[in-house]
Amino acid sequence: MASRAPAAKQKRREEIIDVATALLGSKGYGHTTMDDIAAAANVTKRTLYRYVPTKQDILPMIHERFLRAAEDLNYRYNSEDDPTKQVLTFIRSFVTVLVEHQNAVRVFFEEQYNLPPEARSKIVDRRDAFERGFRDLVRAGQRAGAFRQWDVDIAAFGVFGAVGSIYLWYSPSGEFGIEELSGLMSDLLVGGLAEAVPRASKRPHKRASRLEQTAEAVGVEPTKLPPPVIEAATRLFATRGYLETNTREIAEAAGVTKSGLFYHIGSKEDLLYALNLQFCLARLDDLRQVQASQGLGDPGSHFRRLVINHSRIMEKESASVRISLDQHRYLTEDNRARIDALHRQYVDGFERVIRDGIDAGVFKRVHPHVTALTLLGMLNWMSRWYRSSGRLTANQVGAVFADLFLQGLAEPS
Repeated sequence: MASRAPAAKQKRREEIIDVATALLGSKGYGHTTMDDIAAAANVTKRTLYRYVPTKQDILPMIHERFLRAAEDLNYRYNSEDDPTKQVLTFIRSFVTVLVEHQNAVRVFFEEQYNLPPEARSKIVDRRDAFERGFRDLVRAGQRAGAFRQWDVDIAAFGVFGAVGSIYLWYSPSGEFGIEELSGLMSDLLVGGLAEAVPRASKRPHKRASRLEQTAEAVGVEPTKLPPPVIEAATRLFATRGYLETNTREIAEAAGVTKSGLFYHIGSKEDLLYALNLQFCLARLDDLRQVQASQGLGDPGSHFRRLVINHSRIMEKESASVRISLDQHRYLTEDNRARIDALHRQYVDGFERVIRDGIDAGVFKRVHPHVTALTLLGMLNWMSRWYRSSGRLTANQVGAVFADLFLQGLAEPS
C-alpha cells in the first residue's frame, strides 16, 4: 500500500496541474487565484498547498510539461535517415504537441514575466537546446543538398514562429484536425526550405502615416493619447506585463501627473485598448497602400511587399507586437471584439494576395487562411527574438521569410 502512495500523490499533482493549466490559459496568471485552482480541482485550499506550495510554483510545472513533450520529439525524427523527412517529421510532430498542449503553450509564452529568475534561466536553456536540434537538422539537409543555403538561424526562427503561434488561432472545433493541419504546415514550410524559385522583383516602399484616414475607412475612432503616454505604456506593458504595471508608474514614465494621465483615459484598460488600436490601424494602413498598387505588379511582388512591410515594424515596434500577442486577453470583451475585427481585416488582406496568386496559377492550391496565419505567426514571432543591433536588418529578415514562403507556395513548372 505504501508503495502506491507516491504514485497516487503524483497522479493527483498532475490532475491539479491540468486544472491550473486550463485556468491560467483562459484567465491568465494575474487573474487566477489559488482559491480558483482549489475550487476547480475540487480540493480544499489546505490540500492544494500540500501539492503546490505557492501559485508561482505552478508555472515551472506547466512549463516542464510542455518542454518534456517537445523534447520527446527527438526519437521521432531520429528514426528517419533522410534530412528532408527528418525536418518534415519534426514539424508535423511539433505541430501536434503544440495543439495537444495548447493551454500550456499559451502559459509558456505569455506568462514568462512571472517565472522565478532561476526557473526562467533553466527553461530558456532547455528551449535553446531544443531549437538547436532543429537547426542541426536544417544544416544536415543543407550538407546533403536537400535544402537551399539559407541563413539557418533566420530560417529556424521563421519556422518556430510560424508553428509556435498556432496556440493563438487554432480551434479544435474548427475546419482542420491535428493531422490535416500538421500536414498543411509542414508541407508549406519544408517546401519553402527546399524548393528554389526566381526571386520576385522589389519595389521601393514609402510609408506615409494616414492613420486617421484608415480609422475612418474601417469605422473606428483613432486614439488621441499624447505620444509620451503611448510610449511609456508600451514600454512598461511589454517589459513588465499589463497586470504588473500600475497607472502611477505609467504617469511617472510619461512625465505627467496621475491626474494628468486620467484626463486622457478612464482606466488602465483604456490604455491597453489604445495601444492595440494604434497598432492595428498602422498595419491596416500598410495593407491599404499595397492594395492601392496591386494593379502595378504580380501577386508575388505584392506578397513580398506585405511580408517586408510587416517585418519592418520589428525595428521600432516590436514592443507593440508583444503587447498585441501577450496582453490581448486583458481587454474587455467589447474592446477585444473591436480589435479582433480589425485583425481579421488584416489577415483577410494577406489571404486575398494568396488567392490572387492561386488564381493566376503562380501559387499552389494551398488553404489561404491557414497560410496567412502561418506567415503572420512567423513574422510576429520576430518580436521574441529579433534585435535591431543584430547582423541583419528587419528588412533583410523579411526578404528571407518572403523567399522562404514564395518557394513553398510556388506552383511547380
